[in-house]
Amino acid sequence: WYQRRVRVDHNTFASDEFMGYSFVAFDDCYKDTDTPKTTQLMGGTTGTVTLLVTPHFDTSATKFAKLEHEVNRMSEENDRFKANNDKLESEVNRLGGEVDKLSVENEKFAANNAKLEANVSKLEGEVDKMTEENNKFAANNKKLEEQVGKMTEENNKFAANNAKLEGEVNRL
Repeated sequence: WYQRRVRVDHNTFASDEFMGYSFVAFDDCYKDTDTPKTTQLMGGTTGTVTLLVTPHFDTSATKFAKLEHEVNRMSEENDRFKANNDKLESEVNRLGGEVDKLSVENEKFAANNAKLEANVSKLEGEVDKMTEENNKFAANNKKLEEQVGKMTEENNKFAANNAKLEGEVNRL
């Protein structure tokens, strides 16, 4: 460090006088922030000097603070993702249970459907038999209608014959 002596009364400067040397580490200082630093003078003059250090660039402390801020932000984001993942996982588990229930119900429906299809096949066979019987009944009804028609003709002939005979009997 150098000090200039100033003579106040004559306003003149004296020659530079060597006082000593020292060093200051500023890695723990933050950018654009005043940080007081104290250091020991060595060499010619001894003692303590307090300085106000204001770096106008990113120091390792500034970079570390930024990194720490980013890590904290990412941790918070990871915590939100974890909470969301836990919620989604519980929903997946709940839905898995629902799927299992629906699978059991689906198996019941499939078994019931197989029974119903068997019953339908059985009923289709019975319907076919009944259709054959109905066709037989229809043919039999047609024959009976023809016989009824013939009997009606014969009855009409008998009625006409009876009327004729009655007319002859009444004439006698």
